Amino acid sequence: MKRILWVMLVLIMVSFMGCAKRPPKVLVVFSYNEEFAWCTEELDGLKEALGEKEINLEIYYMDTKSKTDEDWKLESAENTEKKIKKFKPKVLVLFDDNACELVGKNHVGDKMSIVFAGVNNDPAAYNFPDGNVTGVIERDQFDKAFELLKSLAPDVKKIAFISDESPTSQLVMARLKETELPIELVEVYISDDFNGWKEKIAEYQTTVDAIGFYSCLTLTDETSEINLPAEMVVKWIIDNNKLPELSLYPVEDEFLCEYSLNGADQGKAAGEMVISILDGTKPADIPIVTIDTGYKVINEKRAAELGLTIPVEGEEVAMAEKEAEEGKPAEEDAATEEKPAEPKKTKRVVK
Repeated sequence: MKRILWVMLVLIMVSFMGCAKRPPKVLVVFSYNEEFAWCTEELDGLKEALGEKEINLEIYYMDTKSKTDEDWKLESAENTEKKIKKFKPKVLVLFDDNACELVGKNHVGDKMSIVFAGVNNDPAAYNFPDGNVTGVIERDQFDKAFELLKSLAPDVKKIAFISDESPTSQLVMARLKETELPIELVEVYISDDFNGWKEKIAEYQTTVDAIGFYSCLTLTDETSEINLPAEMVVKWIIDNNKLPELSLYPVEDEFLCEYSLNGADQGKAAGEMVISILDGTKPADIPIVTIDTGYKVINEKRAAELGLTIPVEGEEVAMAEKEAEEGKPAEEDAATEEKPAEPKKTKRVVK
């Protein structure tokens, strides 16, 4: 009998030790899909912050950007809830507004901790914050975006903006209309109808000096019931627009210039919060932060097509990137090159 009791005691201790050593569970839910560049940036930043900490990490994509109908959103939310119930995470990380709207606000006050990131809306719309919730707000820097456009096209005095009807687009465009801008904002056109986009772009050729774009990921037309590929939409715009373009969203980098938020910084800030929670800090004791760091993209090929000159700063960025990519001074490369290099896009992270 004593031997049996001893064996049972050992088994209980081994089982307890095994449970004690299990890494904490963290479930990361993305509003969009795995191929979406913004999600890739967010995940890279999150993983950088988590570093080598032992964590049982699960990733789940709701895919509510390429699929936008209400039935799918409800189905995706139900699938996410099933994942949460089965996985039982210690921390739930929610990226972007759809995940917060469809899932996050249902778990306010739960034992499970919640960290959100990439949120454009007022967090109060999702009943955030709460004792178990903290996170990261994103805010576009319109001033830097317009500064970039003016540096390339100083004669621009009037601009119109176009975007799709996604929830994020509507939030950002509403904030744009309320912002004091250095250029006259003639109109903000929001529609998922690509034919409407075509008509507006044709109209703007004679009514404004530049066109601004946000997202074009939820557009449709009579040829398809699913969202049109972004690259097809952008190609049509480039082929039919003769005005400078300013993009506030990382789509195809084919427009004249872009000033986009840095998804990696959103993810990194969220990851640092996750680490703090796992180390014992309560979400209520971690302040919500706003991250507005971004990067700018200048498409030299498009600038040449529009007859615009890249400022010296852009040329220096291109030179530095060339050195970093090829591992040798750009001057040496230029000396040995038999033909001129094709104009390229330049990218610089702005902190």
